[in-house]
Amino acid sequence: MLKRLVCFLFAGVIWLGCHDKKVVKTEALESAFKGLIPAKGSQSTSPENAMIAAYVEQASAAIKTNDYFGANMILQDLRAQPNLTFEQSMAVQDTMASVQLNLVTRAEAGDVAAQQALQAMKMRRRR
Repeated sequence: MLKRLVCFLFAGVIWLGCHDKKVVKTEALESAFKGLIPAKGSQSTSPENAMIAAYVEQASAAIKTNDYFGANMILQDLRAQPNLTFEQSMAVQDTMASVQLNLVTRAEAGDVAAQQALQAMKMRRRR
């Protein structure tokens, strides 16, 4: 477990140093979960996979509408799912890091909404 956490943190730091800080991209997240979403009209997915696919879709939609606070909350719930592959876990962690970095960057630039979102995230962590 500790090795996995260290890998997440290391990959996140590397990724953050190389990533465009202005735009949060969802392609890696969506790609990591691509096989979970069944074809239209097919009911061949488990309830767990359907829930995970819903989290991915909701997080992507929130990011695309600049709702980074909402996206972060959804990504936290997604990260807590027990059956994620390593690639999926990394995609969730990287996306969360990108969302949080975007909020911090905007908050430091004086964006009141970003400052409020960061404060709300801190309050949620304390619970």
